[in-house]
Amino acid sequence: MGPEPLSPDFTLEAFDQSIQKKRGALKTTLVNQNFIAGIGNLYSDEICFEAKLLPSRKGNELSVQERSALFHAIQTILNRGLSYGGYIDMPVFKTDNLTGSYDHHCYVYNREGEPCPRCQSSIIRDELSSRKTFYCVQCQK
Repeated sequence: MGPEPLSPDFTLEAFDQSIQKKRGALKTTLVNQNFIAGIGNLYSDEICFEAKLLPSRKGNELSVQERSALFHAIQTILNRGLSYGGYIDMPVFKTDNLTGSYDHHCYVYNREGEPCPRCQSSIIRDELSSRKTFYCVQCQK
């Protein structure tokens, strides 16, 4: 397993060195559990949206600023996910109203055709490496 992204040991410097070596799409890199632990399909799309990067971009082609934005987006989106109870289908206990609530707060994931929360363009659904992928073609470059 790769590093835990919310651990204090997960630093911008370490991430920067690792992402520069990745020639694959950001989407597939982020969901690779050997690269970073715990990021799945939903969070990878949300992270790319937060960083304003297309999921098809390649890690080794990102600028210093884009790599930094991606690192900070990982932190922001995962902490946001935690605050909404994450993304899980089943509540932990009968009166649990928090677990799994992140699905209702996604920016782009499963929002095909809906307006982008930033620019109001339609959210696009595509497939990348056989995974459904959601993004805004207008504000993700």
